[in-house]
Amino acid sequence: MLLDMAPGPLTVRTALRGQRLVLSRRGGDVFIELAPQPVPAPALTTELATRLVPGIVLVSAPAIASVGSPKLLLEVRDASALQALRPDLAAIHAWGKEAGVSGCYAWCRRADGSLEGRNFNHLDPALEDSATGVAAGALTVLLGQAVTLYQGANVGRPCLLRTAFEDGCILLGGAAHYLQRD
Repeated sequence: MLLDMAPGPLTVRTALRGQRLVLSRRGGDVFIELAPQPVPAPALTTELATRLVPGIVLVSAPAIASVGSPKLLLEVRDASALQALRPDLAAIHAWGKEAGVSGCYAWCRRADGSLEGRNFNHLDPALEDSATGVAAGALTVLLGQAVTLYQGANVGRPCLLRTAFEDGCILLGGAAHYLQRD
């Protein structure tokens, strides 16, 4: 069990790209150390966002950031706009394959300073992620600050992810868990 790991960091590699990951404990929490990664540079326009996610209204320019899996980051005005999105998953898949980007991550800022997001990366809407760590890391890179990110409410599995900066690295995890519903 990961939480029973010995003191000190544990280094592992991802199966897909062999990316080196360092796992460490801080109190009772487990964090993964990540670093910004190079990203592809396709043309990013409001029209592209609207083609991939019909009806989306952006509040900032589309951007790509990565800590291991590049994400197209699309900021919307609030949680109700976020939950109303109906992405064209086939268009996202085709564009992502062509551009070298792993799906779209739509997100918004919440009144309490935290963020909320949805990941559009699968052709089947039933497979929408309840928590997307690489998106939390990508948002940390984009915003240049630690984030608290809620995700998964729309699929019935609300989650909380946290990031932090330490020694030039992005730490992802903390108390990432399924939240209890009231």
